[in-house]
Amino acid sequence: MPSPSRLYAPPLGRGLRRDLHRKTSGVAQAHNLLLAKDWTGADLGELAKGQLAPFCLEGQDRLTIEGPKVTLSPPQAIALGVVLHELGTNAARYGALSNGTGRVDLSWTLGSGMVNLAWAERHGPSVLPPQRKGLGTKLIQRGLPDATIDWRFEADGVVCSIDLPLAKPRSGNGKEARH
Repeated sequence: MPSPSRLYAPPLGRGLRRDLHRKTSGVAQAHNLLLAKDWTGADLGELAKGQLAPFCLEGQDRLTIEGPKVTLSPPQAIALGVVLHELGTNAARYGALSNGTGRVDLSWTLGSGMVNLAWAERHGPSVLPPQRKGLGTKLIQRGLPDATIDWRFEADGVVCSIDLPLAKPRSGNGKEARH
């Protein structure tokens, strides 16, 4: 069956069609996690692994993902999934995952109702800020409206810090969970 982008969109160039497919598959992965939990939330570790898996070859130790168990609200899971997917895409195209020796470390900590994420690329090629602000750049910079995002292009690679306020967990019926 043809993809929805082929059914309803005017003809797209192969590159644009591939980019659209990648972006929508990242959102679909986040939706699958949420569906498995009756749309009550998604585990940050599972979300990160799912979003970044397409960019790391099996058996290669180029990606580290670590942090405590955190459950994200459905809107946060979708939005953060998109941001992580874009960071992974950029690392694979231009950054640490675009060569044979680069690494990406993603970690997070909890504190004061916030999750603090740290993305760090190292041993990749020299990186520069994007010359133009395409959709991917806008998604990283504005995709998490309640978060504080510090996205830097340092000599050894991209560094991105995200401070995201945690939403209250929800029960399976859409109401706030009581503890």
